[in-house]
Amino acid sequence: MNSLEQNSLCIDLDGTLAEITDDYSSAPPMPGAADALRTLRFNGWKIIIFTARHFNHWEITTRWLNDNHFEYDQLVFGKPTARFYIDDRGINFNGDWDSTVTKLINTTQ
Repeated sequence: MNSLEQNSLCIDLDGTLAEITDDYSSAPPMPGAADALRTLRFNGWKIIIFTARHFNHWEITTRWLNDNHFEYDQLVFGKPTARFYIDDRGINFNGDWDSTVTKLINTTQ
């Protein structure tokens, strides 16, 4: 694994950083999410946010991320829509950003 892969973290947008609603522009941020991303970036992680939203929602999405003070390095549109995702590098998000960051740190030490 090269250093880019070691220091990159892909994070889903809806249901992980933003609560799932019908109106993307007014979705509440998940509690602790913006602080968690700031902490991770401060600790050297490259934050890549990905979403299944259509690219037509780029402006609303970037405005929402900025308005809610999310720090990130890259935004990727085009995650395929599916009921489940199987990934050999996944960390399951349970709604608690503090435990997610702790789990990530413990896994990488």
